[in-house]
Amino acid sequence: MARLGLRGVGLWVVLALASGPVLAESPRLQAARDALDNMEQDKALEELQAALKDESLSPQDRAAAHWLIAKAYFDLGKNKEIIKSVDATLAIYPLFEPDENNTAPELLKTYRDRAKKYRDAHKIRLAEPVVEGTKVSVPVTAGEKEVADARVLARPKGTQDYVATKLTLEGGKLSGELAPAEVMQRAQEAGGLEYTIQTLTKGGMPNATVATEEAPRLLELAAQTAQAPAQAKAEPATT
Repeated sequence: MARLGLRGVGLWVVLALASGPVLAESPRLQAARDALDNMEQDKALEELQAALKDESLSPQDRAAAHWLIAKAYFDLGKNKEIIKSVDATLAIYPLFEPDENNTAPELLKTYRDRAKKYRDAHKIRLAEPVVEGTKVSVPVTAGEKEVADARVLARPKGTQDYVATKLTLEGGKLSGELAPAEVMQRAQEAGGLEYTIQTLTKGGMPNATVATEEAPRLLELAAQTAQAPAQAKAEPATT
């Protein structure tokens, strides 16, 4: 997922699904993965520590680097270092999810335990979104201080790329436009708008969501006519 700095009013940016084009991973991270596959933990750690010194490293890659460090220390049997690296991963990317098919069950359990502890301590609760016309609002019922930014990702039904639009947080509520007018028009023609809402850390990584990019909400839109305005009904998207 692309990292966004959502500072400007009305800012919107095209995003691709995880299954589509993504930012290239740092070469040092790929070298570290190769080293871990070859059981060269010391080489992997060297690459990862060097990567973390790069100030241009994206938050997503920085979180991944800490996770790979945890995997290296797991192979080396260094439990304290594993915990430290897992916690560093979560501090950057609270919703990080390891690859279950490429993670030892014991390490995966350690991650799940630490993730639950972290998320309980930094819990954000988002209530049901309220959609009125082209605007959306979402009460933040817990963890408002954890929210540095927020956005809605929206796309016409049946399309791939999301458009991100900034939401503002005021009085315990996120609010803003669901999508730019051009996207709403295309959604009208497609019969619906798929969307998800995310709160973000200071580094721009999601830390709470309403729905997901892979399973978004669906706002059904009836075709406009000259006699009647569009009618909208919000319900979960079906696949």
